[in-house]
Amino acid sequence: AKKQKQESIRSSFILESLNKGALEMKAMTPIVLIVGALLCSEVSAVEVLTFENGVNGVQILDGRVRAGRDTNWGGANVIAGHVSQPSTIIVDGMFGSGAGQIPAGAPIVDAKLRMYMYHNIAADEDQTLHAHVLNIDLRSHTGNKDGEVEAGEMTWTKKSWPNVGWGANEDGSAGPVSGEDYSADIYSVFNAVGLPAPDANVNEWFDIDLTSIVQDWQDGTYANNGVLLMGQEGSGMYFWSTEQSGFEPRMIVSIVPEPASAMLMLLGASVLAGRRRR
Repeated sequence: AKKQKQESIRSSFILESLNKGALEMKAMTPIVLIVGALLCSEVSAVEVLTFENGVNGVQILDGRVRAGRDTNWGGANVIAGHVSQPSTIIVDGMFGSGAGQIPAGAPIVDAKLRMYMYHNIAADEDQTLHAHVLNIDLRSHTGNKDGEVEAGEMTWTKKSWPNVGWGANEDGSAGPVSGEDYSADIYSVFNAVGLPAPDANVNEWFDIDLTSIVQDWQDGTYANNGVLLMGQEGSGMYFWSTEQSGFEPRMIVSIVPEPASAMLMLLGASVLAGRRRR
């Protein structure tokens, strides 16, 4: 009889423990579901924004100078990834609270400058291009000429033709100055491998990773003055510019919107309710 009583007490204890565990699991179920929903929303809510010239107030300005030439090439349909033809690209209208813009504080997952390479004038199949942050505002200097120049436009010897040179002292005459007009740091390295060569058509879209640059623009580390693209030794990549309809450069940015506040409030309420039931 004593043994039967012990077995009965043990069975009651096990049953009570199982019931208690089931109740706790039941109380936790909404919390688990909500946390799962939040985690899934973080993954699925990645939003891809495309910034194109003339769409939703976006303006893309591109410019180019050529070594040894006092002419402006901002109106040409070419952006060069060429060692002697540094090019500039400025994208305005990315940040703000408007439709299709990057909200303040939204985490930036990825940012690419997408450009269409139509030709390789060099002999090398493998080429490299560096992207630097522009330290100066060239919006009024990029120009719209194709081998000519007007006052205020940039050329190889002048930031603003005909009187203002490159560099911090505005007296440089050999193109933009590293560490002054643009950052000495290389923010992105673009490698094109296996290009048709020599002097051959390419006709393909390429992405240049600008994630860290766009993040620095967002948090104010740098003013959004755009980027300087510098082809390296042996390079001769030609991309279409904003003047080439249908093949204009564009910026592709992936962001993660903040989780909905209502979901967070629901999670908090569920946690409190679960504690009361226990």
